[in-house]
Amino acid sequence: MLTLNSSICMCINSESRLGLHHMYKEPTYIRSKECSSCSPAECPIENAPQWCEKPFDPEGMLGTLSGACSGFLGLQIGHILQANRYYRTPPERILSHLMGSMFSMLALGVVVIGAGMPLNKNLYTSSYMLVTAAVATFFLMTFYASLDVASIGNSMGQRTFGIVLACISPLLWVGRNAIFIFVFAACDVLTDIITWVHTGSKENNLVHWFREDFLQEDLGFSGGILLYTFIKITFWVCVAFWLDYKGIYYKI
Repeated sequence: MLTLNSSICMCINSESRLGLHHMYKEPTYIRSKECSSCSPAECPIENAPQWCEKPFDPEGMLGTLSGACSGFLGLQIGHILQANRYYRTPPERILSHLMGSMFSMLALGVVVIGAGMPLNKNLYTSSYMLVTAAVATFFLMTFYASLDVASIGNSMGQRTFGIVLACISPLLWVGRNAIFIFVFAACDVLTDIITWVHTGSKENNLVHWFREDFLQEDLGFSGGILLYTFIKITFWVCVAFWLDYKGIYYKI
């Protein structure tokens, strides 16, 4: 029986209106137990199911509808936050509206999961969209209470504001150069540039050696990837701090 939780649902026929170049050639499900002998690493199985080699279209109808709904939810949360500016709504009421929205999305997400639509990031299912929107609202509500509300309170609130502001400073550094960090970090532009320098095979480069031969060999696949990701995030936060310190900001 075909369910949304199965990997085969994420691949489509090679007949696509936009062609094969529009689709992902190496989707995440090729590292699943059905397609890889060393899952979650990538070790292709000789007699793996045929769908393991199929491309994946991340912009199908289900993902498009969920993505549009996610945008509308974000717009609604934005209207709630602007209520104080345009309608002089008390901060306590704004917090109550944010909390109500968060619990509503979380409850609806649980209902959708119970109805048979599991959390699936690749398909961007409705349950995944609702649960992640609830989590995002929780963090936004926390920052609003700790920064905006606390900054206009008493001395205790001012101290809380200072502590929270110091803790989230890395987020501010990255946010002020979001385009730069997105292009060079999230899109792996810098990593691709480094891999241009190699000896013999293209895999004999500094990134491959550090990530797979050095980290994963000692810590295993999961531990190596986790440490590599942490080091990468730390590096780009330091870059963002230096850019902010120098007053360098890249914008479109």
